[in-house]
Amino acid sequence: MDLQQYIRMLRLCRKDPVLGKRHVAVLALVLFCGLTAGEICRLRVTDIHLENPCGIIVADRKSPWVKIPRVAKPYIVSYLKWRGAQMVGKPGHDCFLISANGSPVTTTHTLRYHYRKHAISVDMEKYSFKHLRLAFIVCLINWGLTMNGLAALLDNKKVAGVIRPHCKTGLA
Repeated sequence: MDLQQYIRMLRLCRKDPVLGKRHVAVLALVLFCGLTAGEICRLRVTDIHLENPCGIIVADRKSPWVKIPRVAKPYIVSYLKWRGAQMVGKPGHDCFLISANGSPVTTTHTLRYHYRKHAISVDMEKYSFKHLRLAFIVCLINWGLTMNGLAALLDNKKVAGVIRPHCKTGLA
């Protein structure tokens, strides 16, 4: 997958008027920032710092910050505006992901269920979160990131699974 295919997928998701912005924001976080489904579910609005010129996400202790690439920033900003409009007059919480009725989406099972349901409607059912994250890792390697750099971004066992030749989803 290249950048143009990523952007095509994001545009397909935007067709859903209700949940399109959420799905696009989730895909942008996976494809361009490399976050896992669990990290996205734990993400809080206060973790995203768009006022920083780079735009950063302070996810958790393991990965102190993640830069939001320029191509992903508009999708995340658009979702945050939609989220703010959805939360008007409702009890506040700072979970990044919300459902159509404004309740927080905090479990990976719920996130994956909504993703699979939406993915079928835009012909993306062959891409799981793991496939999308693997595509992010492959792009980093193709752009010249070393294995030490990958190990700094990801857990060592995740890096080992990507570079092992006998691994089903490996690069070799």
